[in-house]
Amino acid sequence: MKSILLGSAMCVFAAALSAQGRQTTPTPAAGAAAAANDVSVTVTYTGKGVVDAGHSILLFLFTDPQIGPNSQPIGPPQIVQKSGATATFKNVTAKTVYVVAIYNEKGTYDGKNGPPAAGTPIGTYMKAPSTTPTAVTPGPKTAIRMTFNDAKRWGQ
Repeated sequence: MKSILLGSAMCVFAAALSAQGRQTTPTPAAGAAAAANDVSVTVTYTGKGVVDAGHSILLFLFTDPQIGPNSQPIGPPQIVQKSGATATFKNVTAKTVYVVAIYNEKGTYDGKNGPPAAGTPIGTYMKAPSTTPTAVTPGPKTAIRMTFNDAKRWGQ
């Protein structure tokens, strides 16, 4: 009888160890999945204004290259306060995205309540010599550089 109880106790102990081992084993895919879907954007504004805390650059991701007043960005904007700075969108769920930069020229645009005011400087990521937005595929090494100025303005 003692051997049966001892055998049962050993089985329960072994099962508990096995379950404990499963609980403490980190899942490597969790960190890898997030990095696998990032988009880093280094943005340079060469227009007339100064990029600072009051006049930042807002970066947005969209799933459609035709961006207009009714377009919805993917998530909140990334904001940089220095020209030439880099922002990273983490764990992007779309297969391809289009990057738009908006210079907060008047210091009143936060990106939360719709599109910017008419005449606000904007830029889209394009590979030269193209004049159409270039699709970006999120990934572990997705890093783009874009430059824009005052030549293109929202609504004009």
